[in-house]
This record gives sequence, C-alpha cells and structure tokens, in this order.
Amino acid sequence: MKYYILAGEASGDLHASNLIKEINLIDPQAQFRGFGGDLMEKAGMTVLKHYRDMAFMGLVPVVMNIRTIKKNFKFCEQDLLAFHPDVLILVDYPGFNLRMAKFAKAHGIRTFYYISPKIWAWKEARVHKVKAYVDDMFTILPFETEFYRKYNYPVNYVGNPLLDAILQKKTEPDFPRFFSENKLLEKPVLALLPGSRRGEISVLLPTMLAAAAHFPEFQCVIAGAPNMGIEFYQPFMKGSKVPVLWGRTYEILIHSRIAIVSSGTATLETAILNVPQVVVYQMTPNWLFKYLKFFLITKWVSLVNIILQKEAVTELIQSDFTLKNIVNELNKILHNPENEKRMLDDYCEMMGKLGEPGASKRAATLMVEKLKWSVETTMNKKICIGFFKDFQGEDSILISADIYGLLEIEGVFLKLADGLAAFNFSDIQFLDKNFRIHLVAYIDTENIGLRLAANGEYEWRATKEKWSEFRQKLTALYRNGIDGHQYLDSGSVDNIDLQVVFSLDEYSMSFWEQQ
Repeated sequence: MKYYILAGEASGDLHASNLIKEINLIDPQAQFRGFGGDLMEKAGMTVLKHYRDMAFMGLVPVVMNIRTIKKNFKFCEQDLLAFHPDVLILVDYPGFNLRMAKFAKAHGIRTFYYISPKIWAWKEARVHKVKAYVDDMFTILPFETEFYRKYNYPVNYVGNPLLDAILQKKTEPDFPRFFSENKLLEKPVLALLPGSRRGEISVLLPTMLAAAAHFPEFQCVIAGAPNMGIEFYQPFMKGSKVPVLWGRTYEILIHSRIAIVSSGTATLETAILNVPQVVVYQMTPNWLFKYLKFFLITKWVSLVNIILQKEAVTELIQSDFTLKNIVNELNKILHNPENEKRMLDDYCEMMGKLGEPGASKRAATLMVEKLKWSVETTMNKKICIGFFKDFQGEDSILISADIYGLLEIEGVFLKLADGLAAFNFSDIQFLDKNFRIHLVAYIDTENIGLRLAANGEYEWRATKEKWSEFRQKLTALYRNGIDGHQYLDSGSVDNIDLQVVFSLDEYSMSFWEQQ
C-alpha cells in the first residue's frame, strides 16, 4: 500500500521512522513519501521537504515566512493528489497537519493521526477539526483517551513510542569510553537540552550556560539539534569551549548526573532515563505568552507533570526562567537527597502509567489492519438509491450503502459544508433500475428541504449549517454502525414533500438487485 507521512519536528521524525520500519515488516510492498527528516529517509521514505525548512514557531517567524509556508502547503497538496496514497499519516505538528487533514478529507483520502496534537493543553477547540477530518487517531499518552471521550471521539491508545526509541539505545553507563570517545574531562556531566528549534535555543541556551558556570565541579555537555552545526552554537558560548554532541542525546543523559531541559518531549525522555532535571522555557515576546496563557488548559507544561497530574519536576517558565532560579533549583536537587529521591520515585510512578514498550509495532499493526479492511471493502463498495412510496410512513428517497459507500457520501457532505454550491448524487451512485432518479443537493439561503423538481428528479436544498449537521450525523453512523442495521432519516431537515433515509447495510445489495 501507499503511505504519505507528514512530520514537522525532530521528535516526529524519530517516531515516524520507527513506525515506517514496523509497517515495512507487515507490508513489504509499502511505498512511503512525504515530509520529514533524515531518520524517516533512512527508514525508507522519499523525503520531499525536510522539517528544518518548516519549523517556524512563534508569531514573528510565522509572519516573516508566510510565503514559504503557503508554498509548502501548495506543494504538499499537489504532491498528495499526484501520489494518491491509501492513507495520509499525520505526526503531531498540528498547525500544518490539521490543514492537510481537511484537504485530504475533501479529496477522499483516508487520514490517520499518529501522536495527537496537544489540544488537551491549549487550543482545545481544535478537537472539532480532528473529529471532522481525521478518520483514526492513534494516541501515545494515557490521559488522551479520556480527553477525547468527552467529545464522543474514540481513539486508539498504542502506548508511548519513546519507550521503544530509548530502550533500543539504552545501555549501562560506560564513563571511560564516553569521556574518551567525546574528548571530555573525567568529571560529572551536567546535560543541557535547549531544544531543537533555532528560536528556542537562541533564547534558552545563554541562560543555561550561565547557570552551568555556577557548578565548576561539573562539565556541561550540550545535546545538539539535528542539522544545526557548531557555527550556530558558538555565538552563545562567548569563547568557552562547551562540547556539543549530535545524535547522542540518550547517551548524554545516561552519563549525566543532572540536566537542564527545555519543555517538550525531552522532559519525558530525561525522566524515562531516570535523570534528575529542571524544566525551563521562555517564549518571546513576553506579551505573547501572557496572551496565550489565557488559553492554556493544563496546570503544567512538562509531560512528566501532566501525566502524573502533580509537580514532579520544577518548571521555570517565562518570568521564572532566570539565572538565579535555575541555580537554586539545581542546588535543591544536588544538595538535598530527599528532593532527588522524591523526583526519582515520581519517575517510577510515571513509568507505570506509560505502560509497556512496543507502541510503534502496535500502531503499525492497527494501521495496516484498518487499511487492508478498507481497501478490500472499497473495491466492492456500492451506493444505491431509490424512490419508495410510503416508506417509513412517507414518500421517501432511500440511500443505502455499505460502510465505505457511506464514507463517500460523507465526503460529499463535507464538500457541501465547506461551500460547494451543488452536487449531483447521481454521479457517484448505482441507481435503482426501477426509477430514473436525478437527485441534486444545493446550498441555499433558505432551508427548504427535499422536493420534487420534475418527473423523477429531486432537489434537496439546505443551508450550509444543515449540511454540516448531516455530515456529523453520517460520521456517527459509520463510526457506530460497522455491524450494520443502522439508519438515519432526515428529520432534522425541514421536508416539504419527501424525506431521505440513509441506510448502512440495513438493505443488502441483493435487495437492490431484485428490484
């Protein structure tokens, strides 16, 4: 099968690469194409755009690069249609990916989302876009299942792929080898993880380095971001020769006594590797953070604290991100064994919540199973339409479909809800042989329902809002009606002469063939 995958960050590149490896084991004929990074390319995907050319974070960078962003969208849309994949797999990165999910839905391309956007933290309203455009969500954090349940949206919890990525590389510390290979001093290591984006590194690293200077008994080591050379880091060092190591973040942490970590996935990685940490972050300009803070839903920003629903690690965010505060928090850990023990005990509790390794394999298996069933069903999909006198007590248009025929109808409603002026249902349907039916749907200024326009021709005029409502109901129908015997009538739309009944597998295809 053909897979189009979009990842816009270093962590997405990592997890998508492991997903690709697992899919290849199950589906040896798989073809992969999309946006990502070096790891995805190494795993076998044709990478069209590298995530380093897409990582624009914050208001100013986005505004400054708006033309590039638009070009990326346009290129992705065109290439997606040309490749015509069996599925579009989105990996986090919601600003770009949710728009592509909408585009894919409008063009009948099935969409999976692997690693949910953090809409449980802020921009919760995005959940409605997820429900509208994403066919299946594969989550990696245990509390996300309950979050989506509030919105009547079932998800597939597969566990956290970080466990897979880390356990593949986790070894017992070998300090002599680590120091020798990386030309380090034989001193305890204070790890600095300032992030993977230029903007956040520029803001966080100078203060991190200043804090590390207060602990001369340690040597600090910077975990370098992919595709950012030493020339990027040197201006922040002000002449000091601080080692920067690339592609060795886990190895650095395994050999570290303590770490200063930028808020994000790295906080969870540091906790899984059992390294005490101080979490930091600062967004610029400061007024932007104050504005966005009103939309934050969670009390904490680090994944460790969010999973545990308590402050296991200290968070120095925005105005709290100062040299003095970082030094104080490091001292609390280094010079108070009780504080360190409490943090490590909390890490142990967190590991219990994350579950067992194998997330990448579970996600790949689920995806391929869903797609194989989808492809087999789509090959035989049927949509039938007929006019029935006194059906359900009224003259009716009955549309009956197998589940993927209904998905195609659902796609029509999506187009109408998005503003398509009209759609001729006859273009996509097998017609009842006893009737010459020409059913056309229109967006209109008045909700006037379904009516007979001419002999054997019917028009269904409705407002955009009603089309959206019907699309949502059809989505619920196929989500809850895989076993068949489900139908949805048009009672929520004002009907003048007729009603429409959408039936999912209630009327077998042989029923139509006998008419």
